[in-house]
Amino acid sequence: MTYDPFRRGLFPAGVRTVRAVDTTREHRPLPIEIWYPATDDHAGKDLAASSQDRWTQWGQGFSQDAVRDADARAGSYPLIAFSHGSGGQRRQSTFLCTHLASHGYVVAAVDHTGNTVDDMIVAASGAAPGDRPSDPATMVRGWVAARPADVRFMIDGILDGSVGDVAAHVAADRIGMVGHSFGGWAALKVTAHDHRIRATVLLAPSGSSHPRPGIIPARADFKWGRDVPTLFLVASRDTLTPLEGMHELFERTPARKKMVVLENADHYHFCDRVEEAHELLRRMPHTGESAWMAQMPPITELCPAKDAHLAVRGLALAHLDAALKEDSVAAAFLEGDIPAVLGTRSALNAERIEYPDELFSKRGEARAEIDSPFTEAHAPEVDGNRSVCLGKPLLHVLLPIIRARRKSVQEQKRRPGPLLDDVHAPSIDEDHPSRNARRKSVEGGPAL
Repeated sequence: MTYDPFRRGLFPAGVRTVRAVDTTREHRPLPIEIWYPATDDHAGKDLAASSQDRWTQWGQGFSQDAVRDADARAGSYPLIAFSHGSGGQRRQSTFLCTHLASHGYVVAAVDHTGNTVDDMIVAASGAAPGDRPSDPATMVRGWVAARPADVRFMIDGILDGSVGDVAAHVAADRIGMVGHSFGGWAALKVTAHDHRIRATVLLAPSGSSHPRPGIIPARADFKWGRDVPTLFLVASRDTLTPLEGMHELFERTPARKKMVVLENADHYHFCDRVEEAHELLRRMPHTGESAWMAQMPPITELCPAKDAHLAVRGLALAHLDAALKEDSVAAAFLEGDIPAVLGTRSALNAERIEYPDELFSKRGEARAEIDSPFTEAHAPEVDGNRSVCLGKPLLHVLLPIIRARRKSVQEQKRRPGPLLDDVHAPSIDEDHPSRNARRKSVEGGPAL
């Protein structure tokens, strides 16, 4: 069979959530999502709307191409640690995590507590938890310090069996790292200091010497002391982490490396729900040091999400197969004409993408159609959790939440006495763990 990393894998994907607590860091709560190859009993169920995993976020229904608490497939698989972007969350890139699981990988992603979308809603509404430092610089220093430690805690726990009970299914000598944006910086940092990491995939990483104003100024560490094959997947029109910085990081990487630039893609093309996330940020008021964000192009000028996802899934998988599974066919694939491969898929099934009017701001952009530069010829159809045309755009869900929280906080500030302690941001999902620092156990579904 011809090697095709873009095609869905032979295994159904399972998923489970673990509620871990790092007792060495003030009982830091760390929700972790784990994807893994499931048994054939679940074949097709990860792609069927009636049986795949679903959850609720901000009152919206979401799904991913995996079966909740499915039985794990026998075998030993490489482990991939995933770090989300600043203001993201552990399930921000399920299009990639579930794809890797279907090809024989165990993938683990942690919520970087304090720097998730849940926490950003708290900050945007003007109500910060009592234990959060008021000084933004102090807060950012905390995020920078916590990220690599979160990832190492997750890897340690998975390998020793204290997190997720998947140790029996993990090949401890084959561990890779994937990170997006600030998570890409974390991937560079962990790769530098944790010699268990044998392959790295960087999705529009931060960490360059001259970040744009307002971008977390965390500098990348390249004192690796060993060769770690590294793949950069970056966007040609990235507003937050521009190409100049990507080329700098690439040149400084002391290892076998490759960079692929996704044409007409921006920063959020590496996440689920690309269109909504992009327009949400673009439509926010940008003043002061963030005024440059107003330069973000409307989504109609960019490539469709499914095309970017196709490229990211296939190229990331091929890189990990070559490095962690020592697959010579995958290595040869990466040395081939990648643009031609993607172009061939476009020729197989050319199509046009149309976006709904309600997605756009009041700046006057009309609904538009754009050509798809390449298409997802062999991957499953994109489900509603990633289709902008299905359901209410995320912007119209988040803004009322933030406005309601601001009103609540303002009303409480007018009352005598201290601000109430029970004002919380909406949970990232209905079963999100409490932020109670007294938790001391690790919880999850049935053992795998």
